[in-house]
Amino acid sequence: MKVTQIPRRNNHVAPARRTDKCTANVRALFARHNVSAARVSDVMGWSQAYMSRRMSGKTAWDIEDLDAIASTFEVPLESLTADPPQYLSRLGESNPRPFHYE
Repeated sequence: MKVTQIPRRNNHVAPARRTDKCTANVRALFARHNVSAARVSDVMGWSQAYMSRRMSGKTAWDIEDLDAIASTFEVPLESLTADPPQYLSRLGESNPRPFHYE
């Protein structure tokens, strides 16, 4: 069997896809609470660069980071790792920001 012939497992989620899923959920959480990622990073004691790398998908979320965010907002950790609601998939690759940002 050639490497290209290995059947793809349906239950496997690529790491990049998991990161996208978590980021969409984190963005939605921040939007629901009308708070910026910069403000959350400040409260958490993280640098803005640290948060930015995760929000942009350049660095995968650590479970400890997601747990800290979930605890801060008093939501279950699973809400940040679950499939995001359907309406978020329509956002595509956009990076929605408040209108006053350039």
